[in-house]
Amino acid sequence: KFSKNTLETIVFDDILINSGKSLGQNDLNRIQPFDTNNSLEFEEGYLAGFVAEHYSKDVKTGFKDAKETMDAHIRRAILREYSYDVVDYLKVTTTHEKVTYKYVLLPVWFGTLEYLQKKYRFVINGESGKLSGKFPVSIIKVLILIFGIIIIAIIMLLLVSEFGV
Repeated sequence: KFSKNTLETIVFDDILINSGKSLGQNDLNRIQPFDTNNSLEFEEGYLAGFVAEHYSKDVKTGFKDAKETMDAHIRRAILREYSYDVVDYLKVTTTHEKVTYKYVLLPVWFGTLEYLQKKYRFVINGESGKLSGKFPVSIIKVLILIFGIIIIAIIMLLLVSEFGV
């Protein structure tokens, strides 16, 4: 448990920071993890027939974003240890040691689905198949599901009141 005025060590390995413009950091976070420990050296043949985006963040900016991600993780870990309604002040001082970085081309697929003249964008982790995005929802199917649940609940209440089960 974290306590006041103590030194804690937390090790982070492979904090993924998006350095492109096409994919938002939240989208990347939702389709993780990626097996970056088994990355291969880049060869242009990997991209034959595919479109790839060159990075748009330099290492300094990427490291700043990584520190913000790590600091947020540390703050959540500290606050998880306590019951609280409001936190007025929490001072966390971090030191980063043995910092390394990898420039990795991740297998991310983008797609757009058009349904009833509305476009829905989604992203897929090319390693695991994990999918994230917004998808069309059929209001009729949602209403049928809700009414089905209500009918089942009413039947169960009637059975319990009739048979005392």
